Amino acid sequence: MEASAQVSSSEWRARCIQCHSVGGIPGWDETRSQYDATVAEFGISCEACHGPGREHIEYHRNPVNRYREHLSDEPDPTIVNPANLSPRKSTEVCAQCHTSFDPHDHDFFLRNGVGYRAGGDQAATHAHHEFSSGRAGSGEFTTFWKDGTVCVGGDEYLGLAESPCFQAGEMSCLSCHSMHDSDPSDQLKKEMETDQACLQCHEGIGERITEHTHHAADSAGSRCYNCHMPHSTYALFTAMRSHRITSPDAQSSVETGTPNACNLCHLDQTLEWTSDRLSEWYGQPRAELSEDHRSTAASLLWLLRGNAAQRVISGWHMGWEESVKASGSDWQASFLASLLNDDYAMVRFVAGSSLSRLPGYKDIEYDYIGDPEIRQKAADEVFARSQQRRTESSQSRLPEQWRRLLSDSEGAHRKGDVKALLDAQDKTPVIIAE
Repeated sequence: MEASAQVSSSEWRARCIQCHSVGGIPGWDETRSQYDATVAEFGISCEACHGPGREHIEYHRNPVNRYREHLSDEPDPTIVNPANLSPRKSTEVCAQCHTSFDPHDHDFFLRNGVGYRAGGDQAATHAHHEFSSGRAGSGEFTTFWKDGTVCVGGDEYLGLAESPCFQAGEMSCLSCHSMHDSDPSDQLKKEMETDQACLQCHEGIGERITEHTHHAADSAGSRCYNCHMPHSTYALFTAMRSHRITSPDAQSSVETGTPNACNLCHLDQTLEWTSDRLSEWYGQPRAELSEDHRSTAASLLWLLRGNAAQRVISGWHMGWEESVKASGSDWQASFLASLLNDDYAMVRFVAGSSLSRLPGYKDIEYDYIGDPEIRQKAADEVFARSQQRRTESSQSRLPEQWRRLLSDSEGAHRKGDVKALLDAQDKTPVIIAE
């Protein structure tokens, strides 16, 4: 029997060591059926990105060498600097961890580690889980939306690698990110949280932003990344921006179930509304739509009838500040209440977090891992409170607007329609391996 067949892939030394340490070597000994793992350092440190540093340290012990390097415009030959690599090679430094992959030789990996070092030939060591390769996850494991967009945080390379800006341009991770000159929470360079992230290459669009976006220049709808890198990735209790740079596509949402940027901001609109706008503004063919897609807000179809990945992404946007500005705050709570006893703990957590950001619900006592009966009590309280708030604000919306939100003209739930969507909920098991 092969050594790799004897080892559980959930064992830290057989899986996590390759990204959560520097120079990790599982040290599998098949004669003893055990590991003798070693690491250069636990966690991510200098040599993860700059490669082995022994030669660099020895060379710079000599002050003459240090002075020579200080005066030279040439890269230091004793160490790898990702900024001096080609866009693809520098991105691969990040991709040694920010991806899903299999070692090309798994048995070699179990004994000796992956073998990749910064600046090296990653193609020789990593078999990235490309959507089209059949390595996209199997069974319950979910890595991609059905259109090939990555839906799990930590796999940003798999999205970037499918983006035209990377494939045909000079874009790399370092185009927007910096390890040493940034806020550690997202490691974005200065101004890269703004449109400058895109306008550094697409300069012309910045001169006609409203013409391009059909939104006010200072609105969330004119922020490049809200349309081209929406929060359609899940990890670590939250939604994250996709790193596959795309444009909204209503037909793709119909065919693959992938949430699109328009309906993740305009939560109260249908896919038909999105399709009409994309056709009018950008010449996209109109999508082929079912009656549900013409009559019911897309966010509610994902939230109530969708699978766990759709529910968690739609649920997060119910509390996202920009979505609330675009869609109002008087209707989401009753639907979030439906998720407070969801089968998935993370769906419940995200729903509870979004609920707490809506006006009037911050005081609700809710524990997403608490007793189901107590969770249901909180859901019932949220629903009752939301119906009162809906009635008070019923005049703020036209009857057709309330219809899209599965409500009557006074804002009250159409309980039968909501129940029908919940009864049809996609129960396909989903495991997102963060």
